Amino acid sequence: MSDPAVAAQRQQQRQQGLIAGLVTLPFRFFGVLCGALLLCILIECVGMHFFWPDQGWRHAQGMLHHELVKGTSSCSQLVD
Repeated sequence: MSDPAVAAQRQQQRQQGLIAGLVTLPFRFFGVLCGALLLCILIECVGMHFFWPDQGWRHAQGMLHHELVKGTSSCSQLVD
């Protein structure tokens, strides 16, 4: 049979794991966001080097401008 002390210890470890998981959740989320940002920058640099060498940083600037205009137009449609 199971020893009550062992069962209580497992229950306490499970509770500590839940609390630690909740405390570290924002930090893990921030880490995922930073990783996604770095991957995005890496893909952009590879694309500028291999696919758009003649445009270079102007391609990234044009895409940023396009996304900002598209985003503001879609937001204004939501408000209307």
